[in-house]
Amino acid sequence: MCMLYLGCLATVFALSYGLVQFKRGNQERSQLAMRLRVVAQGGTVVALVVGGIMAGTTTRKKPAVKPTEGNLQTMGEQQTVEDKKK
Repeated sequence: MCMLYLGCLATVFALSYGLVQFKRGNQERSQLAMRLRVVAQGGTVVALVVGGIMAGTTTRKKPAVKPTEGNLQTMGEQQTVEDKKK
């Protein structure tokens, strides 16, 4: 998660610096900053994708739920509460 924030900050910094240099008329520095912005944006996207993959691959054990009258339908049981009482 930290890499995502760093990538966003780097992108904003490079964009701001590039715009300031463009306004001052320094085309070489402006071009360099815009290239740096593209690299920072790419790094941010990579960090986002890797974080999403890592979050999606974590496995969690579901707690065992004992069947009661209130959760029979949510557990996928075909029997109704009335059938269980008989």
